[in-house]
Amino acid sequence: MIYGVVLTLLILSLVAAIALSAIEGTKKVKEVFNSLAKQHKGAVKKYSSDISIPGKVRKSLFMAIFPYKETNIYCYQDIVGGGKYGQTWTSASFYLKNSTRIYLKILKNNPVLSISLMRNKTIQKSGNAPFDKEFIIECNDKKFMAELLTHDIKNELLVNKNIVSLGPAIEIKDNYFKAFYTEKGFVTLDKYNKLIDLALRFYDRLKELEYL
Repeated sequence: MIYGVVLTLLILSLVAAIALSAIEGTKKVKEVFNSLAKQHKGAVKKYSSDISIPGKVRKSLFMAIFPYKETNIYCYQDIVGGGKYGQTWTSASFYLKNSTRIYLKILKNNPVLSISLMRNKTIQKSGNAPFDKEFIIECNDKKFMAELLTHDIKNELLVNKNIVSLGPAIEIKDNYFKAFYTEKGFVTLDKYNKLIDLALRFYDRLKELEYL
C-alpha cells in the first residue's frame, strides 16, 4: 500500500512538473511574439490548432502579423511531434500576389539529404562554391533560381548557416513564400528577427522580379 501511495505521488509530481514546464514555455513564446509585434508595429493573434498529420501532431500557439510594404508578414511556430524527437518549425512567410508554378526549396546540406536527392533532376547549383557546399537548391526553373539568388542573399544565408542546427531554409510553392528554422525548442527573439530579415530580403528581390 505504501509503495502504491509513493508511486501515485511520483506520478502526480511528474505531471505537475510537465504542466509547469508547458506553462513556462507558453509564457516565453508569448513574450517573443509580443516583442516581435511591438518591434514591427504588428499584432499577436491566438492561433491554436491541432492538425493531425502522419505520425505527428502539430500545434501552433501564437501568430505575429505585421505589415511590410504591400504585404503582411506572418510569423508562427509549430510544434511537431513531442518527447525526444519533437521539433519546432519557426517561420516567417508571406503570399505572392502573382501565382506561379515555380517551386524552390533551399535546405542546409547534410550527407543523408545529399544521398536522398542524388537522382532528383530539379537539384540546381548556384555557381558559388561555398554556397553550394553548404546548401542544396531544389528548383524547377534554373533561370528563376539564378535571378533570385543574388550575391547578398546567398551571403546572408551563409552568414546564418549555423544559427540553428539545421540552418535557415527557404521554400516557394504556388503563391506562398516561407523562411523557416527546424530545431528542438523555441528560438530566441534575436534569432527570429534574423529569420524575418532574411524573409524581407527575399520579398524585396521577388518584388524586383515582379512576382509580387
